[in-house]
Amino acid sequence: MEKCDLDNLMRQYKVQPVGQGYIDCIVSMENVLGFIRALSSVDIKVSALTWWCHCRGQNSSCPHGMGGPPSIYYDGWFSEMCHVSMVEFEHNEQLITYLKEHSDERIQECFVPALWLDIPALF
Repeated sequence: MEKCDLDNLMRQYKVQPVGQGYIDCIVSMENVLGFIRALSSVDIKVSALTWWCHCRGQNSSCPHGMGGPPSIYYDGWFSEMCHVSMVEFEHNEQLITYLKEHSDERIQECFVPALWLDIPALF
C-alpha cells in the first residue's frame, strides 16, 4: 500500500490525524470498525488507542479534556482526554473485541477513539 492509498482510506472513513503522521488518528464510533477492518485487509496494524472528546453543541466547552484540533469532518472540535489511559493491542482483532465489549464507566458518549497506526518505515 502506498501512502496516498492510506490517505484515501482515511478520507473515506473520515479519519482525522491530530498531526501530520499516523498517531492519534481520530475516527467516529460509527466508522471505527470498518476502518480497522480496511486496515487489516492491507496488513496495517493498529498498535494502540487513545480517547478524545468530540466537543459540539451543548458540549462545546469540554470539561474533561486538554484541548485539540477543530474537526475537519464534523461540527465542533476534539479535546484530548488526560484521565483515560492509552490501551495497547497485539493485533487488530483484539482491538475490535475491545471496542465491541468495552463498557468502562469512564467512557462517555462524547468520547471518540484515536488509533495509533503501525506504519512501515517507507511511509
